[in-house]
Amino acid sequence: MQMFPGWLLLLGWYGVISTYCFLAYVIDKRAAVRRQYRISERRLLLLSLLGGWPGAWLAHRLLRHKIAKPSFQRRFAWMLVLHLMLVLLLLMALMAGSHHFGMLAGIF
Repeated sequence: MQMFPGWLLLLGWYGVISTYCFLAYVIDKRAAVRRQYRISERRLLLLSLLGGWPGAWLAHRLLRHKIAKPSFQRRFAWMLVLHLMLVLLLLMALMAGSHHFGMLAGIF
């Protein structure tokens, strides 16, 4: 039985979480315009950290949402850096054959 390629799983994850993150920005932008209950910045940043940063970046550009707030943009940039560092560490561990990540080695 052949295993499902891990890169497809990873690509699927980025697609799903990025779409979810983009939709969260759409909902938050609509709520901001209507002066309704908003999605917390903490939640938006957490979605970015979990891999939704492509959707967040797209929302920043297309919706022009959260771009006028430098403090949020700085935190978003740090979430992106942190996310990429975590992915890099995971890949390095997988490539080194670390026994802590041994169960993932067969996926990728």
